[in-house]
Amino acid sequence: MATIDSVLDSTKFNLGIQPTDLTFDTALIIDINAVLMVLNQLGITSDVLSISDNTTTWADLFPTGDDAYFAALKPYVHLKVQAMFDPSSSGVVNNSINSLISELETRLTIHSETREVI
Repeated sequence: MATIDSVLDSTKFNLGIQPTDLTFDTALIIDINAVLMVLNQLGITSDVLSISDNTTTWADLFPTGDDAYFAALKPYVHLKVQAMFDPSSSGVVNNSINSLISELETRLTIHSETREVI
């Protein structure tokens, strides 16, 4: 499977939405931008980042070249958006997702303290 570079399209893919389905784009863009603001508030980004459509890529937002850092940023955004946009009806699943989000926040925050903020 090819990698999806678009922030919006990869988030849609993780939610089981086809990239060609534009039905939820506005809601997803709002949620993605909210998560990007949280990254700024955590001190992980130096600026509040945002997207406006499916042309913004992950490399546009996070051009660091730090693969380990990037490997945590992408699932963090996806999980936070999933928790906001499509929460599970199962409390166990929600607890698991929230636990993963919390762990990624901690790891990203620690990593950002030892490197230059992006």
